[in-house]
Amino acid sequence: MLMNLRLKNKSMLINKRIKFPLISTLLTLLLASPVFAKDGVLINLPDKNFAVISIGDLESESIGSYSVAVFKDKDLTDFSTGAIFSRDGSIFQDNGKPRVTFADIDGDGAKEMIVSKLSAGSGDYLEVDALKITGKKISLLTRINTDSKGDLIKLLQAHCKKEHCAKQKH
Repeated sequence: MLMNLRLKNKSMLINKRIKFPLISTLLTLLLASPVFAKDGVLINLPDKNFAVISIGDLESESIGSYSVAVFKDKDLTDFSTGAIFSRDGSIFQDNGKPRVTFADIDGDGAKEMIVSKLSAGSGDYLEVDALKITGKKISLLTRINTDSKGDLIKLLQAHCKKEHCAKQKH
């Protein structure tokens, strides 16, 4: 009986020694797990580079953030730059394609990435970003809010001219 009690105490001691590190390790792994991008879509950029646009895996479809990662190769192994921007609306159409186009907004001859985000609800309102992608940087050139009926490129160009976007350093 004394032998059984000693074995039981040793077993409990071993269980406690294993239990604490095991639980703390599992908690660390769970809390440190990365948040992955959801529904990333590959986009060919005008300068022959490639971009992946996506929203955060744990975010709502209608509000949150979106990321743009630029790569020098289509295999996405040679990362160049990236950025995260806020969004009020969905960047993806119902067919899964991103609401992205390219146009020269600031008159410098280079095409900016235009990202349109359709608001949730029945208003058909758009939040539209013009992103300047240069070498190692992606910056928000300008942002407008409009209905979906206007010419977005002309609206962005007019807003940029009014706000003197062409004079900003990028």
